[in-house]
Amino acid sequence: MAHVGRHWGREHPTIMPPADVWGALELRRNKCGLAVPRTQADSACQCGPCTTAKPKCPVCDTRLDLRSSQVRHFSRHSAAQVRAVPPAVLRTLGVGQRACGKICEVNSLNHPHAISRCLDPVLCGSGLTHAQTLAVRRNRAADDLTGLDDVFAQLRNSPSEFFGAASTHTLVRFVDAVLAMQVRTWKRVPQRLSATVALELAAMLEDLARAPSELEQVRALSRLWTFPTLVLCLPPGRQPSRARAAFLVDRLHKWRADSITELVSAVPVDAALPTGTLTPDLLAKQVQKHMRAHHIGAAARLLESSGIHQVTDDVLAKLRALHPSAADTSSLRHDAHGPGQDSASAADVPWEGDDIRQLILAIPHTSGSGPSRWSASLLHQVLQTEVAGSKVQVALLRVSQALVRRGFEGQAGALWNHARLIPLRKKDGGVRPIAVGEVLRRALGKLALRCLGQAAVDSLLPLQFGVGRKSGLEAAIMGTRMAVLEPTQSEPVAALKVDLANAFNTVSRHTLLRLVHARFPELWPLVRSTYSTPSPLRLGTQMLYSARGVQQGDPLGPLLFSLVLQNVLAQFSAPQVHQVWYLDDGCVVGTPAHLAAFLLAFEHDAQAHGLAINRAKTEFILTGTMTRSDVPDGLQDLLVTSWSEAELLGVPLDATGAGRALAPIARLSRKVLDLARTVSELPCSEEAFHLLRGSVGPRRLAHLTRTMPADVIRAELASFDEGWRHCVARTVGTAPADCLDGTDVRPEWRLPLSMGGLGLTALTDVAPFAFAAGSRAAARALDQVPDDVVPPTLVRWDARFHSDQAALACLPAPVAADDAPPGTLLSSQTQSCRRFFRKMQTDWLSDQGTTTWEFHRRHGISAPFALAWLSMPSAIPLAGHATRMRPHVWQAAVRHMLGLPTRLAQFASQTRCPAISATTGAICGERLDALGRHALACVFGPSRYGRHERVAEALRDFAHAAGLVTVREPAVCDTSTARRPYDVLIGTTGVDVSVVLPDKAGARRTPGSAIRIKTAAKLSAYTSLVSARPGPPAVSATAHSAAVAPTSFCPLVLDIFGRLGDDARPFLASLAGSFQMAKQLRRGQASMILHRALSWPSSGRQPRPCFCGIRHPPSPWRDCNGSSGLRSLAPTPCLSTLATAPGQR
Repeated sequence: MAHVGRHWGREHPTIMPPADVWGALELRRNKCGLAVPRTQADSACQCGPCTTAKPKCPVCDTRLDLRSSQVRHFSRHSAAQVRAVPPAVLRTLGVGQRACGKICEVNSLNHPHAISRCLDPVLCGSGLTHAQTLAVRRNRAADDLTGLDDVFAQLRNSPSEFFGAASTHTLVRFVDAVLAMQVRTWKRVPQRLSATVALELAAMLEDLARAPSELEQVRALSRLWTFPTLVLCLPPGRQPSRARAAFLVDRLHKWRADSITELVSAVPVDAALPTGTLTPDLLAKQVQKHMRAHHIGAAARLLESSGIHQVTDDVLAKLRALHPSAADTSSLRHDAHGPGQDSASAADVPWEGDDIRQLILAIPHTSGSGPSRWSASLLHQVLQTEVAGSKVQVALLRVSQALVRRGFEGQAGALWNHARLIPLRKKDGGVRPIAVGEVLRRALGKLALRCLGQAAVDSLLPLQFGVGRKSGLEAAIMGTRMAVLEPTQSEPVAALKVDLANAFNTVSRHTLLRLVHARFPELWPLVRSTYSTPSPLRLGTQMLYSARGVQQGDPLGPLLFSLVLQNVLAQFSAPQVHQVWYLDDGCVVGTPAHLAAFLLAFEHDAQAHGLAINRAKTEFILTGTMTRSDVPDGLQDLLVTSWSEAELLGVPLDATGAGRALAPIARLSRKVLDLARTVSELPCSEEAFHLLRGSVGPRRLAHLTRTMPADVIRAELASFDEGWRHCVARTVGTAPADCLDGTDVRPEWRLPLSMGGLGLTALTDVAPFAFAAGSRAAARALDQVPDDVVPPTLVRWDARFHSDQAALACLPAPVAADDAPPGTLLSSQTQSCRRFFRKMQTDWLSDQGTTTWEFHRRHGISAPFALAWLSMPSAIPLAGHATRMRPHVWQAAVRHMLGLPTRLAQFASQTRCPAISATTGAICGERLDALGRHALACVFGPSRYGRHERVAEALRDFAHAAGLVTVREPAVCDTSTARRPYDVLIGTTGVDVSVVLPDKAGARRTPGSAIRIKTAAKLSAYTSLVSARPGPPAVSATAHSAAVAPTSFCPLVLDIFGRLGDDARPFLASLAGSFQMAKQLRRGQASMILHRALSWPSSGRQPRPCFCGIRHPPSPWRDCNGSSGLRSLAPTPCLSTLATAPGQR
C-alpha cells in the first residue's frame, strides 16, 4: 500500500486521487501524508514523523510500538525499576505489575496468577491458582465420594493388591467413585505414547476375555473402565505439551506399579466443566468440529437442542420416572445358565477382528464416549498404531468371542451395560434423557445385529415395518391408506392411532430375555449379559438404575423391543382388524366395535409385558361420513380426529390434500426453515453450506415426497424450496436474486455436483419421481412378492393416484441408447432423477446465446470431478489429505464457479488494474472487469503462477503419500539450456503441470479447446527435448538422492474451473491405484481424494493484500471477494497434506 501511495505522490504531487478509486483501493492518507490501509492505526506507520510521535518507555526512553504487547519489553527491566513507575502510567501502555513483580497485561490482573509463573508465591498469596484451588477441588471430589471410607482404607492397606484382593461389591463401588470424578482426558495421546497405551488396552482386554467367573470379570472391567480417568487424565490448568506428556508418563508408571492410591489421590478434578446452555460462539465451534468429523447428524442435533438441564432434585425425579425400576429384579435372571453358556458347544463368532476394527473406525471421532471416557478418537488412535494396534484388534475379537459364547455374569454384565445419562432440555422445558453407552459395546451390538440379517426381519413379519424393512415408512403409510380406502368388510371402518407410553424404557426385560432365548439362541449370552441385571445410569455423582426397558443407543434395542411387541400383537391377528406398526407407533383399522375390543384386550395383555397405552395421545380417526356419535363407549375419552386432519409418522393420511390435510407439511416446512436460518447465521460458511445440503434441508422432507402425490404438495414444496434457497444463498455470500435467471431458477442451483451444480436438490424437481419410486417400494414391502412380479397393491394404488403416469410425464425421452427402460426408472428414484437432470444439463450446455467465457465456464464445471472440492467440507481429512479454506476464500471460489460478479463490481468499469511489476515497477493499467477475468490472467499478478504451484504441490504430496519417489522441479543436467521440463518427477514419469484460461488466444468455442492446445504444445516441447539427446533427459544427482531419469512424460493440464485434460487420465488412474494400495482404501475412494486435491487448487483463489512483489499485513483486503478484479490476487497457500504440521491439519 505504501508503494502505491509513493507512486501516486511522485506522479501526481498536487492532485488528490478520485474518491471512488481511493475507496476501492481501501486506502487513506495518514497524518504524515503517506498512503496507508484504511484500517491501519496511525501509530503503525514507520515514517520519521510518526515514529517520533510514539510514546516512550518510562524506564529506558525507548519508543514503543503500541500495536503489540509491551510485556516482553518491560520484562527486561528489573522489578524495582518497574515498581518505581506509577501504575497509571503502566496502564496507559497496556501492562501492569503483580504483587510479586511479574509483568502482565492489564486484562490479566483480574484473573488468578499461575503458581508456575509467580516470582514470589508469598507476596501473591491468595491471588494464586493451581496451588490452593487444586487442593480445594480435590477435597470437593473427596466429598462427592461419601460412604467409601472402607474402599479407600483397603487401598491404603494393600495398594498393590487392590484389584486382586477386593470383593465384587468393593470393586463396583470403586468404579462408581472413580467414574463420578469430573476430569478432562486425552482425546489423542502423544504419538510416542500411543503404542504404550495400545499395549495396556490390549492387556486389559485379554484379561477380560480370559476371565472365567463373575469376580474375575468385574476385576478386568474395573481396570478397563477406570484406566482413562486415572491414567489418561489431563493435568490441571494450561500447561505446555511437553509437561502434559510428562504427566501422562508418570501416571503410566504408577499404573504399571499398581500405585492405585497415588493415582486416585492425585486425579486433577475439574469442577468447572461446561454444562447448561452453550454460548453462540461455543455452539458454532462445536458445530464446526462435528462437520469436520463428517458427523452431520450430531451437528444438526446440537443446533436443535435447547441445552442441558442442571442436575436438580426436580430433574432427578423426572429421570427416575422415565427409568422405572422393576418390582422384582430377580426375574431378570431368567435362565441365567441356559444355552449358549457352554463355550465348547458354541460356534465361532461370524466376524473377524478386521470387522470390529472397521466398525470402530467408521464411528465419527466426535461421537460421545461412555462413562469410562474411552472415546472413539482414542480408540481410533490405538487401532491405527503399528504393531500394537493389531494386538488390540486381536484382543477385541477375543472379548467378542467370550461375550457371544458365555457372556458376562451378574455385576460384570451391569458394568458392561452402564451408560452416561444426559438430561437434555426440551423446547417446553421438559427432560429428554439420552443414554450414551460404551463405544466397544455399541460396536459389538452392531456386529451382532448385522449378522442376524434377514432372520431378524422375518421374525417381525408382517406387522412391524420399523426394523430392517426397506421403505418401511412408505409401506406403513400405504398400508393404512389402502385399508381405509378399500376395506375388506361392508361396514364402515375407522382408524385407531395407538401411542405407547415411554415404551422403550418400560418393556419387560423378563419377557425380552425369554423371547431371545427361544428365537435367537445365538444372541442369548450377549443379551443376557446386557439385560439380566439393572443397568447403571451415571449422571455425575448421581446414579440411577434401570431395570426395565432397553437402553437408548443400543443397536439391538429396536429389535428386542419389537420382539416383545410382536408377542403381544400376535394374539390379535383377526382378519377384521388391519394393523401397521413402525416401532412403537401403530395404526389399527377396523370397525369401531372391533377397535374398542382390540384396545381393551391390548391394554390388558400388554400390561403384563410392561407396555401401557397413553390414552391422552391415542387418537380415534373418523373416516368417510362418520361423526363423533359413531365413537364407541370404550373410546370416548380418546382424541377424535377426522381423516383429513390425521397424520401418521408425520405424513398426512389423506393423500388428496383436502381440508387441513397439508397442515403437517406446512408445520414441518416452517420448522426446517427456522433451523436453516439458524444454520445460515453460523460464521463458518463452508460447514454451514454442507450442513444445509446434507441435513437441514430437503432431506427432512424427503419422506413426504415419497408418500404424497407431487401435484398435491407442489405449492408447499415450491415455497419451501424458495425459502431454503435463500438460506443457502446467504451462506455462500450471494443475494437471493443471484439464484434466478429471469423468473426461473438457474440450473447451477438445481443440478448435482457431477453435472456442474451446487448439489442443491429442489423438491419440486424430484417429487414426481420420488412418489413413483416410493409407491413401488411400499407395495413390494407390503405384498412380499418376487422382483419380477408386479405387486397387486401397486395396481390398485396406481389406479387411484396415477403415480407412474405423473412421473412419466415429467421424464424426458431417452438421452442415450443404453438408458434404462421406464419400469426400471420408475422403480429407482436415483435413475429417474439422473435422466431428468441430464436433460436439464444438455439444454443448459447447448444454449447458443451465451458468451464464449460463459460457454467455457459451463462446460468446465460440468466436467467429471471438476467440483470435487465441493463434495464435502475442505477440512475433512481423507487418508491424511485436507485443506482448510477460510470462509471468504471459500465464498470467493463459489462465486467464481457460479460466474457471479463481485461485491465491488461497481468500480470495475471505472478502474484500471493497479498491479505493479516486481522487477520494472511498471503498472499494468488494463481496465478491470466485474467477473475478475483480468485478475486471473494479469501478467504482473501472481495468480497464474500460484495456481500452477498449488496443483504441482498437491500432486507431489499425493504421490509422496502413496509411497512413490517424488522430486519437485528436477534439474536437467545434460542440456545446454537451464530449462526444467518437469514440474514433478513421480517415479520414472515426468509431469509438467499447467493451469490455463479456457478462452485463451487460439482456443475455439469447443469444450476443452485450450487444454488440448496446451497439451499439444507441451508434448511438442518434450519431443524436441528428447530428440536432442537419445533417451530421456537425465536428472541431476544433487536434486534427490533417490531420483532416477524419467522414462515417460505426462502433461497435466487443467483449466481454472477444474476441467482436466484427457491425456493425463491414465497416469492419474495409476497414481490413484498406488495410493489405494498404500492406504488400503476402497475402490474409487483414492480417485476421489486425488481429484479433490487437484480441483480446488486449480479453481480456488484467495484475496491477498499485496500487489506483485510487495507484501503487507493482510488486514485491509480480508473482506473483499477474491474475484473482485480490482487487483492481481495471490493464490491460496499450498494444499495441506500429510507433510503439514499436526497442529495445522
